Amino acid sequence: EERRMRSDSSPIGRMVEQVQVLGSVGNLEKAELEAKIPIKSGVRLERRNLRESLRVLFGTGRFAAVQADASLLPSGGVAVEFRTQPNYFNRNVTVTGLPKIGPNESQVVNTGRLELGTLFTEETLKDSESRILRLLQDHGYWKAQVGATLHRYEDTQQVDAEFQVKAGEAARVGK
Repeated sequence: EERRMRSDSSPIGRMVEQVQVLGSVGNLEKAELEAKIPIKSGVRLERRNLRESLRVLFGTGRFAAVQADASLLPSGGVAVEFRTQPNYFNRNVTVTGLPKIGPNESQVVNTGRLELGTLFTEETLKDSESRILRLLQDHGYWKAQVGATLHRYEDTQQVDAEFQVKAGEAARVGK
């Protein structure tokens, strides 16, 4: 009896009436994504078509995370929502606050290795900050600090990174 009650409340095996891809996707892209996935209005919700839909969405490379949620409707059918978190890709990288003597902006940007069009992650940002800090220390700025401000563009899934440098005084060799 308990088993029957559980299966009665399960969305698996029920007819899908609504499908939505949510997150930062435009209407045109949303329609394209919904057309690509096997879960559609009028088909039964099954574990394999749910798994395949998640695989297709994740496989586009546009999303850092995809989560599915199926809820029962008063009609007895199912509404399926795919919630997405977008991936972002590097766009412009700039530097402010560099000292007059030491590495120039191009050297700092190259050291950061946030290459145009590559996947942006918090991990690569932290790695870039560490590399830039080492570069400044190699130039004698032992008390240097490096931070970053990000500007995200939802419509293009791109991110600009602006590194702020506080170099402090350069170490000097005394006589």
